[in-house]
Amino acid sequence: MSNIHRVSDQFYKTNHVWPHRILLRDQKNWFRVLDVQTKVEKNHSISVYVKPPFEGLYIAEKPSHKLSLPKDGFVDIKLPISTNGTSTLNPYLSWHSSGKLHANGFSDINLKKEVFLKDSEAIKLEDLSTSPHIILSAVMPVNSLSYYPTTPPPSNFEGNYFEISNNPHLPNKLDRQGNINIILDRACLKQTHIVLDLILHSPDMDVSIEENLPYPNNAEILFVSHPIKLTFSDPKVALSFFFYQPIGKSIKIVQKEKIILWGRSKNQDQDLLFQVVKFP
Repeated sequence: MSNIHRVSDQFYKTNHVWPHRILLRDQKNWFRVLDVQTKVEKNHSISVYVKPPFEGLYIAEKPSHKLSLPKDGFVDIKLPISTNGTSTLNPYLSWHSSGKLHANGFSDINLKKEVFLKDSEAIKLEDLSTSPHIILSAVMPVNSLSYYPTTPPPSNFEGNYFEISNNPHLPNKLDRQGNINIILDRACLKQTHIVLDLILHSPDMDVSIEENLPYPNNAEILFVSHPIKLTFSDPKVALSFFFYQPIGKSIKIVQKEKIILWGRSKNQDQDLLFQVVKFP
């Protein structure tokens, strides 16, 4: 059995929750980009996971340290230098309403689950008040060479479908229970990266381009879509998917690039940040 199949088998367990799937459409070609799982636990808590697509094989080197960010002003993000020779397969991030960030992966020797980075403290559900909080983020290259190919949804597709596009493959439809298929149309995006922030907030609040987004007024970002809101009844909380692009020069990308996964710590001094790249 190939390593790809052995890794994907880890996710087909009895407690597996089918993910919200993020796909890239490059003309007639389709690619898997990212999986986001939301799971309501038995103790009325919630967990959120951000993972490379489990049908593919990704590899990452372990960072040498966690990230510390200033409390205000402009942020200059410098990725932690990786530790040579220490790598893992398909590492992923998770936030839990108990106030913990996890980063786990699979051993590159025997594919056993392992801790990739030590836990960090994060916000708890009771920390939510009138302000929304970013809990997890992903920075994804707008570059099909970075991802594994897949097939497009059929014309009679009945699931939830949301495409960021000027000419969507199918009409947008978010009227069903269950996972959402989110499609990024490369034709309408800048040829750099697109960022996903997962924003936790009160179910009575909406985050929108006009208000309630947790960014400074001078943030240099290009809004590409209104947030997609998921509401949970027990616990009573909402999670919004918000996509945007950094403002900068358009660059022609011809090489395979890395995805950045970013877990936001409570005090911005123990953020979990690492890169994963398609293998081989």
